[in-house]
Amino acid sequence: MGQWNTLHTFDEKLYQTRTRRLLEDEHALWPYYQMYKSISLPGTCRFTPADFVRYAAEFQQQIADLFVVGRVKDDNARLPLSAQDEYAFIDLFTFLIFQTSARFDPYFRLGYRAFANAVEVRNRESLSSQILSNLLDSYNEFNRDGSGIRKILTAVDVRIFMLDLDNLTAKPAEGAAEYVDEFKQYITYLAARDLGILSGLDLLPQKLMHTDAALPDLRDLTIESLRYD
Repeated sequence: MGQWNTLHTFDEKLYQTRTRRLLEDEHALWPYYQMYKSISLPGTCRFTPADFVRYAAEFQQQIADLFVVGRVKDDNARLPLSAQDEYAFIDLFTFLIFQTSARFDPYFRLGYRAFANAVEVRNRESLSSQILSNLLDSYNEFNRDGSGIRKILTAVDVRIFMLDLDNLTAKPAEGAAEYVDEFKQYITYLAARDLGILSGLDLLPQKLMHTDAALPDLRDLTIESLRYD
């Protein structure tokens, strides 16, 4: 069937002021760590908050690469940890982002093939084409085994993307024109509000639905491709 691809609201300002602190301060991390443990299977996370902060410092470059348009890796990219600790680190990292600087619900549906079936890119050498490739097809250490975060666009990236939306046209398929129009509305809406985008791959909502991040719920953006779980 393929992989379920989604776009989520992200706020870089919240990431810098809230999420980064949790990556650097084990005491600030503690309540989130406890929350994560309470909703995870027993034995999933064996390391301590101090271990997580140490890992986050060690993997600063890999984390920074999530935000760099054009920094694409293959699906064999891995963090140098045991399989269990690698999974737990990535899972907790993703949980922290959705707790403090991103919002799972609502998400824009890229689906399994919905975007590819509807959207034609006129100029494959354009910046918008490169950004789309990052959102749709990129891999990194944080989507190991086909699940996780593909890429994060800052508000600046989203505004740049918006300026090149004319490069996207609809394929001659049923519903394609409406889908492309909704995608452009979504990008324009976020750009006007200084918001970024987190691209997710087969993200599981159970751990990510609840957030205390002050992000808009987008309910005034009435488009079919915006979904609420």
